Amino acid sequence: MVEGHHEGLQIWLQNQPKAPQAVDMIVESVDLLAELQNYVFDSCAAVDSRVPDLMVNLLEFLSEMVSGPCQSNQLVLSSPATGLLALCNRMLSYIDYSTFKLDPATVTLKC
Repeated sequence: MVEGHHEGLQIWLQNQPKAPQAVDMIVESVDLLAELQNYVFDSCAAVDSRVPDLMVNLLEFLSEMVSGPCQSNQLVLSSPATGLLALCNRMLSYIDYSTFKLDPATVTLKC
């Protein structure tokens, strides 16, 4: 999407200085990701991929926002205030690593 080729757009998505109501899309994305992780198990149990798919899209968006590199966005995402690193740690703790073989596709969630 933006990946460093348009650092101005990456920064604008974090702060819209001329907008009457600026929205920090980075923080909003992390907040949405945090909310969605509460529903991922129910979604998987119902064989509904919408929540996990949206979570993957949000992670891809956040990856694009720091690529290039865009240092201001990297600072925001690495800040304890956003909680992204703690959220990722929590999500990774759901993986049952005892199921790891040579094929990462065999990983299952602890449900």
